[in-house]
Amino acid sequence: MKGLDSPWFFALAASLFVGGLQMLIPGRWRQRVGRGILAASAVAVVFGVGGVLHRPVVVVAVSAGQLRDLGSPHSYRKPSYRWAYQGLFEKGFVIWVDDRFFELSLDRQYWHSFADPFPTNDPKWFTASSLRAYFPSCGSRLPIGGLAKAMLGEQKQYFAWLGCLQAENSSSQTDGVVAQRFDNGYVIEGVLDPPQSSHRKRFILLDDSAWESESIDDTGKYYPNALH
Repeated sequence: MKGLDSPWFFALAASLFVGGLQMLIPGRWRQRVGRGILAASAVAVVFGVGGVLHRPVVVVAVSAGQLRDLGSPHSYRKPSYRWAYQGLFEKGFVIWVDDRFFELSLDRQYWHSFADPFPTNDPKWFTASSLRAYFPSCGSRLPIGGLAKAMLGEQKQYFAWLGCLQAENSSSQTDGVVAQRFDNGYVIEGVLDPPQSSHRKRFILLDDSAWESESIDDTGKYYPNALH
């Protein structure tokens, strides 16, 4: 039952328990034991209040219904890099933010995520001849740099189903992208879609489920698709 695992619930339960226990103590012991019970009750309440005050905040703008599906938020920290990547491929959309890749199928039925430090200085990932050898079917539509490295790394299935690059954006204008983990998935806000446009979207990725997106303005507020 939702809500029963909150700090407030435990604090209330502890207070009721110690209050009831005090009523069962014989009169001659009640004052002495009562002080200990009151101290324990105060600790329980402080624990409950502290738990509420230190609960992770939701930094992305989601509706109450979406939040119910997503579950409790995880603690948010500022990304290691102040920029993000968005790439459109033949069969999927790729986002990189805060040292993590997200790959989303264009039919919205599948998404996958894995940690990877995108940047690299290895020249082989920036040389056209090397990249053509790795991606012979892509012609001039070649991934480059850390993206190419990631596509051929431990996650080899990444390239196998995504296909060749169609459009991408890794410029500084994407530094407004925010990603937050929840118990049941992720929310990524501020993504440019299409990558070379000025239209920003919020992506809701639920574990063991399809993904969805909605258009937003620069403040994260929902922006009707009809306006795009």
